[in-house]
Amino acid sequence: MMHGMYSREESKKGFTLIELLVVIAIIGLLSSVVLASVNAARVKAKDAAIKSQVRQLVTVMALEYSETGTYTNLESGTWRYTAADCNSGFSGNYAVSAKNMCVAILSNTDRLFTGNAVDPIGKFSIMASLPGKGTYFCSGSSGASSDVEPAPNGSGWANAGCYSNP
Repeated sequence: MMHGMYSREESKKGFTLIELLVVIAIIGLLSSVVLASVNAARVKAKDAAIKSQVRQLVTVMALEYSETGTYTNLESGTWRYTAADCNSGFSGNYAVSAKNMCVAILSNTDRLFTGNAVDPIGKFSIMASLPGKGTYFCSGSSGASSDVEPAPNGSGWANAGCYSNP
C-alpha cells in the first residue's frame, strides 16, 4: 500500500447526486401536500367566519326588533356585493353595528342579502354565500338556519332561514 493515497472505499464519504435529488423530490412532495391542506383549512375558516358574523347580525336584528317592533330599519331587501354597498340601507338604533357586520361579512364573501318575501316588518332573513362550499348560509327570524345550494330559479330560497322561509 502506498502512504498518502486513499483507497476507493475511504474516499466515498458523501451522497450521490441521485440520492440528493430523491431527497429533494420527497421534500417537495411533502411540502405541496402540507400547503394544500393549509389552503383547505383557510377556506373552511373563512366559511366559519361568515356563519359566525351572520349569527351576530341575527342578534343585532333581534335587538332592533325588541326595541322598535320591526326589522325594517335593518332590512334593505337587496343584495350587497361590496363593502361600499353597506353604507346605505341601514337605519335605526343598530345601524352602525349592522353596517360594521355587513362590511365584515363582505370581506370574506361576495354576496349578502337581508330581507324576506313573507313579512318585512315581523320577519327577516339573512343570506350570505359561502365561497368554500359553493352554497349559501341562510339564517332567519325564526332562529332556523341552513346551507342551501344555489338554484337558478330561486327555488332554494324556501329552506329554513332563507328568503321565502325566514
